[in-house]
Amino acid sequence: MPPKLSWHSLRKSFATNFMEQHPDRPWVLMDLLGHLNPNTLHRYVKHSRAYYDQAIDDIVGAMVAEATEMRGAG
Repeated sequence: MPPKLSWHSLRKSFATNFMEQHPDRPWVLMDLLGHLNPNTLHRYVKHSRAYYDQAIDDIVGAMVAEATEMRGAG
């Protein structure tokens, strides 16, 4: 294994990728990692800045669409 690569870094990478693909399934990830407490997931899941930016864009877009629909219906 390369010097900077460890089993712990592989767990972090797996956890982050899993949560980015399945954000609605933290309980499955907890089971896969062998954790009983959801607070321990924050140690493993490290989202990129691009992930956060996309999430914010999605939320704002949904809010704007909802506001536009409400104005059209009213």
